[in-house]
Amino acid sequence: MSYNVALKCQCGKLTGSLKNVSSSRGTHLICYCDDCQKFAIALNREDTVLDDLGGTEIFQSNPANLSFETGQDHLCCLRLTPKGLMRWYAGCCNTPIANTLPTPKVPFVGVIHTIFDFEDEREKKKVLGKISARIQSRFARGKPPKNAHTRAPLRVILKAVFCLGLAWFRKENGVSPFFDGEGKPVVTPRVLELGERLAVPT
Repeated sequence: MSYNVALKCQCGKLTGSLKNVSSSRGTHLICYCDDCQKFAIALNREDTVLDDLGGTEIFQSNPANLSFETGQDHLCCLRLTPKGLMRWYAGCCNTPIANTLPTPKVPFVGVIHTIFDFEDEREKKKVLGKISARIQSRFARGKPPKNAHTRAPLRVILKAVFCLGLAWFRKENGVSPFFDGEGKPVVTPRVLELGERLAVPT
């Protein structure tokens, strides 16, 4: 069974939905990497995004399944480095939305938990499934759980490749609310200057 999940930023100005959500069509994980931590800190959303160990809860999906309904004019993008991931957020309240690669040709999006509009934790677990992996644990703030991985385990990589292949088979690559018909970002990303990057602790 798959679900359509409502998306809403913290202040409610930006809304949307993620369709075809299920544990078999996406990966529910926690990433402890230093870049995810820096993104939350740069937006001053460390307290609402990161867990006690500095982890960010993410659901990996196909960007063709994601759409916005209101508040698209509040969509912003941040890159920690000139070649880093595109990190999208709602500029109205600095709510993190998702991470993508710099091109829509790779149909991948990591949707961050802060944008999901679940009624409670029980509903979230029912829809997204249990946490299937804890990755990049070498960056965790403190001792990570025993089942955490220093990098992404092979099963997570293989599942991502399978989902990418399925999207390509369905000719959904290139379909993304974050890029226009020419494959360009719908907003110009802001790249952190070196001084800004150094000023963001982890």
